[in-house]
Amino acid sequence: MFNSLRSRILILLVSVVVVTAVIFIILSQSATQKAMTEAEENTAKNVLHLVMLNIENQYNNLLFYKKSSLDNRKIKLKDIISIQEAHIKKIYNRVINGLIDEKIAKQRILEDLRSKKYGNMDYIWVSDYNSVLISHPDPKYHGFDFSNKKDVNGNLIVPPMVDIARKHGKGFYSYWWKRLNSEKHIEKLSYFIDFPQWEWVIGTGVYLDDIEQESEKMFQEILEKLKYSFPKIKFIKTAYLFLFNGNKEMLVHPYLGGINFSNLKNPVTEKLIGDELIEASHFPDKPFHYLWNKPGHENKYTFWKQAYVKYFQPLDWYVVFSVYRAEITEPARVLFQKILYVAIIFLVILFILSMLFASSLTRPIRNLIAVMQDVNEKGLKSVKVPVGGIREISELGDIFNTMLENLQKYDQLKDDFLANTSHELRTPLNGIMGLSESLLDGIGGGLTPAQEKNLKMIIISGKRLSNLVNDILDFSMLKHHELQLQLKPVDPRSVANIVISLSQHLLKQKHVELKNLIPKNISLIQADENRLEQIFYNLIGNAIKFTHEGVVQVTAKNENEFLIISISDTGIGIQKEKHKEIFRSFEQGDGSTARQYGGTGLGLAVTKQLVELQGGEIWVESKPGLGSIFSFKLPISKMQNRSIPNIQKDQQIHDIYNKVWSAKDRFELKNTLSNTVSNDIQKGSGKTSVADKEKKNSNSQTILIVDDEPVNVQVLKNQLDLKNYQTLIAYDGFQALELIKLELPDLIILDLMMPGMNGYEVCQIIRKEHNAASLPIVILTGKNQITDLVKSFSIGANDYLTKPFNKDELVTRIETQLNIKNLVAENVRLNAKIDVARILQQMVLPKAEELQEIKDLDISCFMEPADNIAGDYYDVLQTNDRLKIGIGDVSGHGLESGIFMVMLQTAIRTLETHGEKNPVRFLQTINQSMYDNENRMHLNKSLSLSLIDYKSGKFNVSGQHEDIILVRKDGNIERINTDDLGFPLALERNISDFVSEIQISLMPGECLVLFTDGITEAENISGEFYGIERFCNVIQSFWERSSEEIRKAVIDDVYNFIGSQKVYDDITLLVIKQK
Repeated sequence: MFNSLRSRILILLVSVVVVTAVIFIILSQSATQKAMTEAEENTAKNVLHLVMLNIENQYNNLLFYKKSSLDNRKIKLKDIISIQEAHIKKIYNRVINGLIDEKIAKQRILEDLRSKKYGNMDYIWVSDYNSVLISHPDPKYHGFDFSNKKDVNGNLIVPPMVDIARKHGKGFYSYWWKRLNSEKHIEKLSYFIDFPQWEWVIGTGVYLDDIEQESEKMFQEILEKLKYSFPKIKFIKTAYLFLFNGNKEMLVHPYLGGINFSNLKNPVTEKLIGDELIEASHFPDKPFHYLWNKPGHENKYTFWKQAYVKYFQPLDWYVVFSVYRAEITEPARVLFQKILYVAIIFLVILFILSMLFASSLTRPIRNLIAVMQDVNEKGLKSVKVPVGGIREISELGDIFNTMLENLQKYDQLKDDFLANTSHELRTPLNGIMGLSESLLDGIGGGLTPAQEKNLKMIIISGKRLSNLVNDILDFSMLKHHELQLQLKPVDPRSVANIVISLSQHLLKQKHVELKNLIPKNISLIQADENRLEQIFYNLIGNAIKFTHEGVVQVTAKNENEFLIISISDTGIGIQKEKHKEIFRSFEQGDGSTARQYGGTGLGLAVTKQLVELQGGEIWVESKPGLGSIFSFKLPISKMQNRSIPNIQKDQQIHDIYNKVWSAKDRFELKNTLSNTVSNDIQKGSGKTSVADKEKKNSNSQTILIVDDEPVNVQVLKNQLDLKNYQTLIAYDGFQALELIKLELPDLIILDLMMPGMNGYEVCQIIRKEHNAASLPIVILTGKNQITDLVKSFSIGANDYLTKPFNKDELVTRIETQLNIKNLVAENVRLNAKIDVARILQQMVLPKAEELQEIKDLDISCFMEPADNIAGDYYDVLQTNDRLKIGIGDVSGHGLESGIFMVMLQTAIRTLETHGEKNPVRFLQTINQSMYDNENRMHLNKSLSLSLIDYKSGKFNVSGQHEDIILVRKDGNIERINTDDLGFPLALERNISDFVSEIQISLMPGECLVLFTDGITEAENISGEFYGIERFCNVIQSFWERSSEEIRKAVIDDVYNFIGSQKVYDDITLLVIKQK
């Protein structure tokens, strides 16, 4: 053997390769192992660091939410107390002026405060300086001495608030108290102010349980996100992350999640493993080594593990990245193996070179065999055998290619035959079943019992034929691997409920009970929901068919990563030797079974292939006379989120399927469910549905039927006439387009296969003029291929139904499309209203050229509305030699605030045009108009308003709003409080007693500034207010410049302060300088 030259060359080459490989391994193994181990350890540290950053980010989001929620409540409390304080001050001023007796005034105020409630049983209280409540909505606390009253935590309640109010004038304080009509103590935040004139402390509060509940929910969401993301973070096979808290409760762990491991010990040191991990967190960059078990070796603590531990103090969490030491060194070992493999490859190459000649002879034959195997396994497709090599093999390849081409042509002819036969069968089936159903519904008048019975038998026979067509088509698609699956998390219990409801009619007069014993909290599986229904239907239908009396029940259990579902019956059973045969195509238990019970023998064959396509397996256990248990398993979904709508609506689906069990295609009925939900949404929005219109026997909606088959047209017309729809008929595409030009229908039912112009072409032409929202198109055809459905939706169809159709499903689809059309129109209308309000808000503002025409004053204005329209108002109106300047702020946000602002501007301009000059009558008239409009429209709005009448250097100011800022000649700032000049509008019908007027004079160069609280209460990202002090400082720095430059300086400073924070309120500014 070794005497040949070939053998000697092979031995020489192999020896060289082996010696070279050994020398290379000896020199590089140690250094490579060290470098790769350090790289793996650094990767582990980086992963842990990124996880900690993620946790910190989630925690910061939680803190930000709690802070912003608390700040919003503080603002609300301030607003409530501010309004009451203003009201009390007005009455107090009347007492001082002798207009009302002090005792009577106090009594009225306290009675009024006791009656005010808002929010979730929130209220206003008043205490004197001795902590005695002199006003409280609960009678038992009215006059109660709270000087020693403490909350459930042992803290005084009222005395601290009295102290803070007397020292600082106002403040916030939290304590535990109970709501009205409740005995549960909840943390409460109160805001209060001092009213020293009567030695009162006035306050109100809000309970914080909703913030804590939402925060706890967000905290749990953080944990859930970590539970979901931790298993996905893997760069080493056996590495994993886990999380525990300071109480040694395992929050996230692939095996120990939810347990307390405080008593778990390190088998080597005999110390508590939790304490050792906590100690290791003090050195986060240093690995912690310990012995532990391994999957498959649960009781052998002989495997070294390496862990890195970091501590997140705010949540008292410890995050651990743990990996077996052997896995860290694994890459170096793998590299060593690769080097060995390289040497082996060199040896193999030498042998391959010596065998090239033999390979050149056998390669064409191997190619031929590979193509034949591919055709055998995957079916016919466009492939060819590469022709080459010697003449005999080349001729064999040519013959095989010719045979394959012929087979492909015959296979295509078969597919075309099936598709066309399906359409041709569905069209007469649709006519038979549709006309029969409409006759049963009374389209032709009353029926005798015999007629009714015969019609029902016709319908049942048609459905049997329809199901047979569907089974044959499914079998064909499965055979040619053309079936496409839509895998997603599915609740098997809900699907089983649906199919059991669908199968009730199969029981007929049998004494058989159907039971769904799948637990409610069973794991979700990764499956195609439609095909899972088909599996259930076939298995449950077979169980019912072969069970005369007893029980058919569905059960499920978890097994590793799969869910095993079983359908058991007490039927006739199956012989053991037939257990495998029944899953073959066109096979049943035996010939007598087929004759007695009927069927094609395709159901179980299709079921088996559907299960296997979804990664599962199916089997049967059965004994003759004792019944059968058909079991199949499918993979458990990695996503176990039960908030998915189709999983939440178990009972609703169950009920709806009971109503539509007779549908033509049992696996497309889920569309009915989504349609029903759409109808529920529409009913919730107050719109009148098609069903409602039907009840009134008046339906003005018109539907155009386009179909070349008169029978189909008559079926559709009968069904639609029964629902009181108006119908138009077109027997081809050209006629349909002409009818649309003459009368635009509300919806079109369109067939695809028509002479002259097919449905695709008709749909494309219609979509050039009418979009899917304005003119819905429902495709109704006998074509049921996936390609037909995809093409129909791609050219603009709204929905797709195949013939023969179920009448209830057709009507539901039509109602859904018409309701969607109405909802889209309503949505467009609402958006247009908001746009109109925004345009109106801008239109009513004075133009820049109008301001430039004012001779004595240099005026610059700015108004930036918030996204949701907050309702700021300003106006500058010149009438002859007088000037009317107004600025106001409507409470709240939204479209109503914008409308209220427009109403205010209209009222002011109208009154000014009529020459009213008296400020009391002017404001009273405005207030009365706004008050009446508010009550009439139920807007729950009020507003602050200051009006200025200017003439010859004199500014007469009336009305209550923000302070007016004056800058005098020397640059000093004066702030004029307007609280005593008016009262918030639209709160009371008569405010005449509260309105007064002051006069301001400006020298040339002096400045007057008006603004809304959108400036002073603008927040930055830290939650700080811009504030009046900063506002005044900017004005003082630029007061000598023009009004335009002052305005620009202020607005630029406000937006620089806000930064990236969202603007929640309108920002309005008027700068007026005396020329």
